[in-house]
Amino acid sequence: MTLRKWLARLAAPLTLRWRAVVRFFMGEDFFISYGRADGSAYAAALALRLMEKKHTCFLDQWQPIVDADIPPPIRRALMRASTLVVVGSPAGVASPAVATEVALFIPTGRPIIPIDFAGSLKPAEWAGEIRGIALSSEPTQALSAGAPSQVVVDRLVNTFQFRRRSVRLRLSLGSFAVGSVVLAAVSLWFAAAATRATQLARVQTQAAQRAASAADAERVERERQAGLARASAQQAELQASAAAARGRLADSRALAIGSRNQELPVDQRLLVAARAWQLDANAQALEALQAALLDAGHLSRVLYSPRPARTRAVVGVGLRADGMQALAGFTDGTLGLWRWNPGGVRTDWATSRAAPGVPLRATSAALAEDGNWASIGYADGSVELLTVRPTGFGPRTPLRVSASSSSASSALRPFVARLAFSPDGRALVVGWSDGRVQAFDTASGQPGPVFGDPFDAVREPHREGTLAVAFSDDGRRLATSHGGAVVRVWKADEGFAADGVVRTGGDCSSLVFQPSGQAVLCAAGAGGSIREYSLQSGTQTATKALATGAWTGLARIGTGTTVALLPLNGPLAVTHAGPDGLSPMQQIGPRQLHAGGVLAAAKRSPQVIVGLPDGTLQLYDTQRTALLLPMRSRQVPRWVTFDASGQWVLAAGEHVTAWRDQHSDPAWEISAGWDVPRVQPLAIVASAEGLKVHASDQSAWRCAAAACSRVAAGATGSAQTPWQDSESGGPWLISQGAVQSLCDSSRCRPVPANESQLPAARRYALAKQGALWAFATDREVRLCDAGGCRTVPGLEPGSDGWVAGLNFTPAGDRLVVATSEGRVRFINTAQGTDAVPARTAHRAAATRIVFDAQGSRMATGGRDGTVVRWDLGSMSPVGSPLPRRGGTQIRDLALAPGGDKLVALYSDGAVLRYDLRPANMLAKACNIAGRDLTDTEWQAIAPGAECRRVCGPVSSPCSQREVRATVQR
Repeated sequence: MTLRKWLARLAAPLTLRWRAVVRFFMGEDFFISYGRADGSAYAAALALRLMEKKHTCFLDQWQPIVDADIPPPIRRALMRASTLVVVGSPAGVASPAVATEVALFIPTGRPIIPIDFAGSLKPAEWAGEIRGIALSSEPTQALSAGAPSQVVVDRLVNTFQFRRRSVRLRLSLGSFAVGSVVLAAVSLWFAAAATRATQLARVQTQAAQRAASAADAERVERERQAGLARASAQQAELQASAAAARGRLADSRALAIGSRNQELPVDQRLLVAARAWQLDANAQALEALQAALLDAGHLSRVLYSPRPARTRAVVGVGLRADGMQALAGFTDGTLGLWRWNPGGVRTDWATSRAAPGVPLRATSAALAEDGNWASIGYADGSVELLTVRPTGFGPRTPLRVSASSSSASSALRPFVARLAFSPDGRALVVGWSDGRVQAFDTASGQPGPVFGDPFDAVREPHREGTLAVAFSDDGRRLATSHGGAVVRVWKADEGFAADGVVRTGGDCSSLVFQPSGQAVLCAAGAGGSIREYSLQSGTQTATKALATGAWTGLARIGTGTTVALLPLNGPLAVTHAGPDGLSPMQQIGPRQLHAGGVLAAAKRSPQVIVGLPDGTLQLYDTQRTALLLPMRSRQVPRWVTFDASGQWVLAAGEHVTAWRDQHSDPAWEISAGWDVPRVQPLAIVASAEGLKVHASDQSAWRCAAAACSRVAAGATGSAQTPWQDSESGGPWLISQGAVQSLCDSSRCRPVPANESQLPAARRYALAKQGALWAFATDREVRLCDAGGCRTVPGLEPGSDGWVAGLNFTPAGDRLVVATSEGRVRFINTAQGTDAVPARTAHRAAATRIVFDAQGSRMATGGRDGTVVRWDLGSMSPVGSPLPRRGGTQIRDLALAPGGDKLVALYSDGAVLRYDLRPANMLAKACNIAGRDLTDTEWQAIAPGAECRRVCGPVSSPCSQREVRATVQR
């Protein structure tokens, strides 16, 4: 061992002792290590807090030395410090200087207190070397705010105080004397230095705080400028988007107009309308798409269409002389027979059907006055005679009808136009469409004389067609009306010998004799009047006349001068043909337009029967001027509705039928079980329990998939049959003594019987919510509540029409009134005034008014056969009217809960479902077109328009090759 090494080993303890003494007298209590990028403010504030606790701190920012490395003075201060405080900010963790300071201080064995900011110390390279040392945790906000927490300060102070006591105990024996002298000498110097350092630190802290505030203000300003820039960019994007939307709207409207106005093939029109909707979902584009589908015939789907054999229009009716038996013949060759007792209760009924498989269409039917004979004639000219027995009909006996000399081919045979029995029932007279008239003996079926010899110049006019046949009360005379304004009179008691010719000046659509048999009443076809012609001495001048209506049917009631009148489109009425002329018409029962019904009257009873084209029979008592008994044939549905989900279409008539929305075949069809001749449905309501049907005998039925069962029995006692107008389908009125009630499918409301105009009402409405109800006469609408009734707007001033429909909106805030001119108005129920100006929606009477379940959509339909949808928010029409189906009228309507599906029941019995959902309409348009438009077609239809595929992917290019597809209409 060399002398130098030996001396160094000998001096080492002295050196260490000396260094400890120096550290004891000159070392700082705390050395604060930090990263300047983000820990300056926090370190300075921590130093000030510790100095306030009478401790000394070393902070390099207070020193004038600036160096990239750790200079010797700072190293000496580090090695002399009692405690190392590491500010573990992200910049401090990443600082090489902080890492060096920690590495230098660890070998001393003195305390190291790291301060962690939300786990910032974990990535430090030296974190493993101080593992096990308790961390002091601070929130990140303390670092950015430069505000040490009291917990951290207290821990530093407590740690340091413990350390100083232990050092004193260890060093007290060796250095007490030296320490006392040195401490006395330098205490004043340290106090002055601490004061100066404190002042300097305070000044530097204030400067740092001012710099931080300036930096924060600059940051806020930069963020504000960035926000303004972003807002400006967003505004520019919105303006560009709005401009693009306006452009798409303009293009959409142009294509929509083009699809409706240009002469385009069906497939092109569908695709152009679909593209218009794709560009912008506006009302005009939707109307164009709807119109294109209507033109293609694929907007609707037929759920039900009656087969020809089930088309049951009434072609002839008859009443027994006592009025206790009725007969009706239907177009499918069926004869129906009804009997009832004087109380009006049906006791028996029977049917006789044509031979199965024979495609014949019946054209006329008749019943003998004694009720023992019935007859039916067909479109091929054949006639069948039947006996009527107490148990029903006897077998059908074909009459031997000779072929007409004017018909060389069986395909051109004339049809049976009129049938009439003689008063005694012994003879049946048949008139054909070629003008030939022939009598038959009912007992033997043998043919009698033929009237209208084509080789007789006097009888030549008979070749122009038979319009009417009538017997006088005594059976001695027969009158036949033919085309060419001729009425021919025959002497029936002399073998139907000629008795004269009456020139009427117009075709007679119907004939009746006066009781004396010396005059005949003629309904002058299209002339719209009836006239009386005397048969005495060949007089042909009309002695009496009365304006009635075009193509009026006549039937004399009983043995008096009362005559029933049934115009083609007018109410059933009566007139009296007395010595002073024809009295004004007196309306019978509710005003119903029968549209070509047939008429018959009883000879010994004041009863009239009417048969309608929809298969309905109505029996009236002319003395009571009231409807006695409605009778129904086995016919098509009368009411339709959607179920609550909109997935089923339900219909009720004599049967109950349901269709799934996706399928056209009936899901189920069952016999309802109610008494068809006397009872008919008044309303149907779909619910979770099934279909509830309200019947005209005040009973209620519940129908499920298996059967219908009665859930509420009909009223008894003096209750009358409810009256409901069949056109408007509104609530029904029940009169029971002095009590009157207005009922719908959910409730009945008593209504005051002292309302003077109520007996003349022809329409009713009952609000679903609240206590409102309303009724309408021909020309006036009355809105009523518990306080009384008031008149509200109905017909337009000066109108000669009538109120055709009446209904409350689901919310009860509007009363919707429809008129015979097709006008629709919305009445504000609170003020009783028009909510919006009335609109003309239909070309004829609007009778049906229905709503969807949400109360957002409405639909109206009526005699013009069109359907108009309405938005209840704006009270205005939506889209184009759904067109008329053939020559039919609207019988009933229903809207699905969402209002985008509609089912319509037409007067010919067809049930159609219209799917008005845009997505489905778009898919249908592409399916019908079966292709896409080419670029050449696009340029021809809309020059300059960008070619886009309508049905395929939009990104796919248009085909340049011309393609044509055949679209089946």
